Amino acid sequence: MTRRVTGELARIANEAGRAKGKKRKVKSLLTPNVENEMSIARIDGLECDEILNLAIEFMAQSDSPQKVHGWFEFSAEAVEDADLTIDYDENPPRHANVIDWPDKDEAQSRATQILYRACYRKAHFNPPIDPTNPTIPDDPCSYVEEIDYRAIPKN
Repeated sequence: MTRRVTGELARIANEAGRAKGKKRKVKSLLTPNVENEMSIARIDGLECDEILNLAIEFMAQSDSPQKVHGWFEFSAEAVEDADLTIDYDENPPRHANVIDWPDKDEAQSRATQILYRACYRKAHFNPPIDPTNPTIPDDPCSYVEEIDYRAIPKN
């Protein structure tokens, strides 16, 4: 179901370079897959440990479970600012997809740039968490930090 809402979203990182915050890797995380979708989680009202459990659940339910290296948080308004749409499919609960990506590389790059600059918090787990046999850190919130990519040059 597609609807206009506000709220907080997270894109789960399944690769170390992406979770560390390396610009090129983060931007690649914030692009659509071959179906022209980008999987996200609705994280409104969730604490760090709850977001981590949600990330583990999402990764465990994928066709080929991948480790949770972290996530990046941004607002639903950023998706609208990028002229994209959120499809709240709730499969699993709190799951959604960013859809309506433009076909042209330049327009897609612009949308990715808007999402990248909107990221305000990230989590990075080292070692990553295996969703098939998760070992949860004692304090998941200690792996989360505030970020500000607005000041980084656009290249």
